[in-house]
Amino acid sequence: MEDRAIVRPEDVHGRAGLVSYLEHLVAEIETGKIVTENPRTHMYIEAASAWTDGLDLWLEGKGIGLSENPTWQIVAMIFTAAVYCE
Repeated sequence: MEDRAIVRPEDVHGRAGLVSYLEHLVAEIETGKIVTENPRTHMYIEAASAWTDGLDLWLEGKGIGLSENPTWQIVAMIFTAAVYCE
Protein backbone atom coordinates (compact mmCIF):
# COMPACT_ATOMS: atom_id res chain seq x y z
CA MET A 1 0.00 0.00 0.00
CA GLU A 2 1.12 3.57 -0.64
CA ASP A 3 2.65 5.58 2.24
CA ARG A 4 0.45 8.58 1.48
CA ALA A 5 -2.97 8.82 -0.05
CA ILE A 6 -3.24 9.25 -3.79
CA VAL A 7 -5.59 12.22 -4.18
CA ARG A 8 -5.54 12.86 -7.94
CA PRO A 9 -6.41 10.39 -10.70
CA GLU A 10 -3.31 11.42 -12.66
CA ASP A 11 -1.13 10.21 -9.75
CA VAL A 12 -2.42 6.63 -9.99
CA HIS A 13 0.34 4.40 -11.38
CA GLY A 14 -0.62 0.85 -10.58
CA ARG A 15 -3.03 -1.23 -8.56
CA ALA A 16 -1.87 -0.02 -5.12
CA GLY A 17 -2.25 3.57 -6.29
CA LEU A 18 -5.78 2.87 -7.51
CA VAL A 19 -6.70 1.31 -4.17
CA SER A 20 -5.25 4.34 -2.36
CA TYR A 21 -7.14 6.75 -4.62
CA LEU A 22 -10.43 4.91 -4.14
CA GLU A 23 -9.92 4.88 -0.36
CA HIS A 24 -9.29 8.65 -0.54
CA LEU A 25 -12.55 9.15 -2.46
CA VAL A 26 -14.46 7.16 0.16
CA ALA A 27 -12.98 9.30 2.95
CA GLU A 28 -13.83 12.52 1.10
CA ILE A 29 -17.43 11.40 0.63
CA GLU A 30 -17.81 10.17 4.21
CA THR A 31 -16.53 13.48 5.62
CA GLY A 32 -18.75 15.53 3.33
CA LYS A 33 -15.90 17.06 1.30
CA ILE A 34 -17.41 15.45 -1.80
CA VAL A 35 -21.19 15.52 -2.06
CA THR A 36 -22.87 12.83 -4.14
CA GLU A 37 -26.44 12.42 -5.34
CA ASN A 38 -26.54 8.79 -4.23
CA PRO A 39 -26.03 8.47 -0.45
CA ARG A 40 -24.52 4.98 -0.95
CA THR A 41 -21.86 5.97 -3.49
CA HIS A 42 -19.10 5.63 -0.91
CA MET A 43 -20.11 2.01 -0.28
CA TYR A 44 -19.80 1.18 -3.98
CA ILE A 45 -16.36 2.81 -4.20
CA GLU A 46 -15.28 1.08 -0.99
CA ALA A 47 -16.32 -2.29 -2.47
CA ALA A 48 -14.36 -1.53 -5.66
CA SER A 49 -11.31 -0.63 -3.57
CA ALA A 50 -11.46 -3.82 -1.49
CA TRP A 51 -11.96 -6.03 -4.53
CA THR A 52 -9.11 -4.32 -6.39
CA ASP A 53 -6.84 -4.81 -3.39
CA GLY A 54 -7.46 -8.58 -3.45
CA LEU A 55 -7.65 -8.88 -7.22
CA ASP A 56 -4.44 -10.87 -7.61
CA LEU A 57 -5.73 -13.68 -5.36
CA TRP A 58 -9.07 -13.86 -7.18
CA LEU A 59 -7.39 -13.96 -10.60
CA GLU A 60 -4.86 -16.53 -9.39
CA GLY A 61 -7.77 -18.78 -8.38
CA LYS A 62 -9.12 -18.45 -11.93
CA GLY A 63 -5.71 -19.20 -13.46
CA ILE A 64 -5.36 -15.66 -14.83
CA GLY A 65 -2.19 -13.65 -14.38
CA LEU A 66 -2.29 -10.00 -13.33
CA SER A 67 -0.07 -7.54 -15.11
CA GLU A 68 0.73 -4.04 -13.91
CA ASN A 69 -1.06 -2.82 -17.04
CA PRO A 70 -4.58 -4.16 -16.58
CA THR A 71 -6.91 -4.69 -19.48
CA TRP A 72 -10.30 -3.08 -19.91
CA GLN A 73 -11.71 -6.50 -18.99
CA ILE A 74 -10.09 -6.22 -15.56
CA VAL A 75 -11.57 -2.73 -15.13
CA ALA A 76 -14.99 -4.15 -16.03
CA MET A 77 -14.49 -6.95 -13.48
CA ILE A 78 -13.73 -4.38 -10.76
CA PHE A 79 -16.96 -2.49 -11.43
CA THR A 80 -18.98 -5.71 -11.67
CA ALA A 81 -17.57 -6.97 -8.37
CA ALA A 82 -18.35 -3.64 -6.71
CA VAL A 83 -21.97 -3.92 -7.82
CA TYR A 84 -22.30 -7.35 -6.21
CA CYS A 85 -20.20 -6.61 -3.11
CA GLU A 86 -21.89 -3.31 -2.29
